[in-house]
Amino acid sequence: MRTESPMAEVSDDEVIAMIAAPLAVVPEASAVASVEQLMRDELTSAAFDLPPFPGSAARVLELAERPDLDLNELVSALHWEPAVVAHVLAMASSVQYRGAPIDDLRTAVLQLGLAEVGAIAAAVASRSLYEAESRAEYELFPDLWLEARRETLAVGFTAGWLAQARDVSRHDRVFLRAVFGGAGRAVALRALATQILTNKCAVPAPGVISSAVDGVHREARDLMFERWALPPSVVRVLDPNNAIEVGIVELVAALAELRRAPYRRDSLLQVREHATRLGIEPGWLKMVLRELDDAMGRVNALLTKPATASSRRSR
Repeated sequence: MRTESPMAEVSDDEVIAMIAAPLAVVPEASAVASVEQLMRDELTSAAFDLPPFPGSAARVLELAERPDLDLNELVSALHWEPAVVAHVLAMASSVQYRGAPIDDLRTAVLQLGLAEVGAIAAAVASRSLYEAESRAEYELFPDLWLEARRETLAVGFTAGWLAQARDVSRHDRVFLRAVFGGAGRAVALRALATQILTNKCAVPAPGVISSAVDGVHREARDLMFERWALPPSVVRVLDPNNAIEVGIVELVAALAELRRAPYRRDSLLQVREHATRLGIEPGWLKMVLRELDDAMGRVNALLTKPATASSRRSR
């Protein structure tokens, strides 16, 4: 990443002025704290079932990270994942890569590069992490399930763009950390749904739930990464130690939270801290916000209907 000269810390007023979010109803702090505790109680329960890491994503990521990878081996592995193949071919044929339509997987992989193919495969596979386990869970708060997926994808696209714009060599890892780390939102929703369906609490107001998810999703993400026990090669991609890669994702995620809930002081603090550490000045922050808005529009077009999963199980 290119180096920046030291800069003064971005002020609260500068960030709030950039956000320019509409007035939002501030949920009662005690109600939010109560729901956060319900989520934490369920997350730390031995009986709580975390969603498994998608096996197809692990296989492709492991292959893509191998320095001695045989291209034929990766192409062979991808052929077992039709949805991934479709996305790889579409991406390779897109205007972004200025190529003619491509219908050959091997050519598409060569066009995109191994890291990019790994990112596409993992992102496609991640959809299962954002689905309710049962229809009963989904019907408790369908809009919030969709919001979790939509906001995470927008954050991923924007963080990947920012990483490229700031010359981060592995922008694909930034995108993947955002996509898989953002699944902590859906896991927090699952935890609350379990509490409700076992009659431990009533259904809180949507604004209270959304604010509680903002407060708990990073803990849920860390719990997922810990329990997945992934191979080191996959961990390096999804949960890198690189402070710049992590900081970019956290910055964009905090901006997205402020766009939706401008009253969140912890999100404001994260924006200021990460912007200062990364050397991102107010002008750059404005560009990031514009890119985030554009990404949200693209994601909204993709997710016009709430996702349904054939694998949902009835309770």
